[in-house]
Amino acid sequence: MAASSSYPSGALTGTRFSDLQPPLSKPVLEAIREAGFEFCTPVQAATIPLLCSFKDVAVDAATGSGKTLAFVVPLVEILRRSSSPPKPHEYDPPQDPNVFIHRVGRTARMGRQGNAIVFMLPKEEEYVEFLRIRRVPLQERKCSDDAPDVVPQ
Repeated sequence: MAASSSYPSGALTGTRFSDLQPPLSKPVLEAIREAGFEFCTPVQAATIPLLCSFKDVAVDAATGSGKTLAFVVPLVEILRRSSSPPKPHEYDPPQDPNVFIHRVGRTARMGRQGNAIVFMLPKEEEYVEFLRIRRVPLQERKCSDDAPDVVPQ
């Protein structure tokens, strides 16, 4: 889906992320560009402006249509624009890992394994042990230190 050319492929629209209204912040646009994306998918072009304008959106689209990025980009933008974004200690995962970690319904229905990303602080090792006891499959990945920072400090 990445398109660095001046013309989008068939799966993409002619709408560039840089053309969306309300406009995306420079750090977010830079992160999107560095990830290799220039043009939006139809889902992204239709939903990102609405979500960034605090509108409710319901999307039913095929796997690979760009739904995740269509949700994450506005989420990051809204957090960046917030005058008082939540502090790391203000995040409290639910006690039931089935509520916290879930598979996207469509992916699971198609018989494919779903994935979830969990960001945890070192002091939350207790919760990791809880997930292991509940037999939630976990794989640790380290984030690159040179990745662009698009979340407010």
